[in-house]
Formats: sequence, C-alpha cells, structure tokens
Amino acid sequence: MSILKLPLLAVIAPLCWGPFYKTESPEKVPYPEGYRRWTRLRSGLIRGILEKQRRRSDRLAERKDEAL
Repeated sequence: MSILKLPLLAVIAPLCWGPFYKTESPEKVPYPEGYRRWTRLRSGLIRGILEKQRRRSDRLAERKDEAL
C-alpha cells in the first residue's frame, strides 16, 4: 500500500462506517406550556423593533441627502 493510500483509507473508512452504526435518538425535551405562543409574540416584537430601526435609519439618510 502506498504512503498516500493509508491516510486516505484512515479518513474515508470511518465516514463509510457511519451510516451502518446505529445510534439511539436523543430524548425529546418537552416544550413548556405556552411556548409556541410566546415565540410568535417574541418574533413579532423583534420584527416591530427592526422595522422601527429601519424607518429611523431611512429618515436619517433622507435628512443627510437634504443637507447636501
């Protein structure tokens, strides 16, 4: 076996063995009651804050253009 084939085999062999190696799936962590409602609210708040910042930066850019 040549010098290059051995390291290549050492790298590829574990990759090929992976699909055949059976692992147990991790336990599912239950979400707390009302979690899904909170994420919708939180994402709505974040969206609102980002929109407000975007409008503010647009106004500042307009003022800068008017000053020039």
